Amino acid sequence: MEIEGTRFNSTNLSLTKSWNLIGYPSLNKTNISEFFEGVNITAAFAYNGTWLSYNPLRNESLNTLKQMKPGFGYWVKR
Repeated sequence: MEIEGTRFNSTNLSLTKSWNLIGYPSLNKTNISEFFEGVNITAAFAYNGTWLSYNPLRNESLNTLKQMKPGFGYWVKR
């Protein structure tokens, strides 16, 4: 099967200064801290049977949301 389309070279996120519901624009998972590197967020949440959370100011071992994965939606607060 061949699928036609345009591959994204980069993605720009426009986050409002409040809560944002975003999708993850990739087929490969990535470390959440790498994905949001240089982006000023205060929290991110995802639901996968239980709520997972990420806070960039918290110790990494306390974050339960570790990776951005395709097919998931994420609540992000800026």
